[in-house]
Amino acid sequence: DIAYSVNVVNNYAKYGAATGRVAEIGPGGSAATALLLLDRGAEHVELLDRFVYPHDQRMLDRTYAAIIQRSDRLRAMFPNPADLSGHVSFQTGESAAAERYFTEHKGYDSVCSCAVLEHLFDPITALERMTAALKPGGKLVHYVDFRDHAMYTAGGLHELTFLKVPRWLYPYMSRRRGRPNRVLIDQYRTVCERLGDRKSTRLNSSHGYIS
Repeated sequence: DIAYSVNVVNNYAKYGAATGRVAEIGPGGSAATALLLLDRGAEHVELLDRFVYPHDQRMLDRTYAAIIQRSDRLRAMFPNPADLSGHVSFQTGESAAAERYFTEHKGYDSVCSCAVLEHLFDPITALERMTAALKPGGKLVHYVDFRDHAMYTAGGLHELTFLKVPRWLYPYMSRRRGRPNRVLIDQYRTVCERLGDRKSTRLNSSHGYIS
């Protein structure tokens, strides 16, 4: 878990999303990435998730303690590893959905996620609202997995089989089931070009970063 979180945060930091006030979307109930962002220089990390995930709290406490123990900065921030308040906050439920949260919450240095946008109900609206919530010079860094998550390929079908499904029907097949929304790469590219300088947008056909 720690190794995975280190890899995620290294990628965030590569694009400059590890300073000041940071929001991470879809952390899956763990604050491991938040701690690593703080170690990289962030001052406060908000963790947002539409869903609530069951976890073994003892395992989470062990994970957090191991991360904190490695860092002088984190040991100073969290003298009690079981209490992350002050620098880390969790928001869950529909009010924490990325499409809604950033209509009222502003002033972020960066907003980031890893393999989450493909699960949002409306990632295009979410990107618009995240952009509006950034401080001047703020950054969005999102890793998007464009694969079908075995929805069709597990049955031997082509992953673009979803294109045969009517637009009105597909959301009923995917929402709240962990399935991808199948928003295509050109839609992400279009919104990124509209919201910012094209030179700052990085995407590829199978998975990529939006920065």
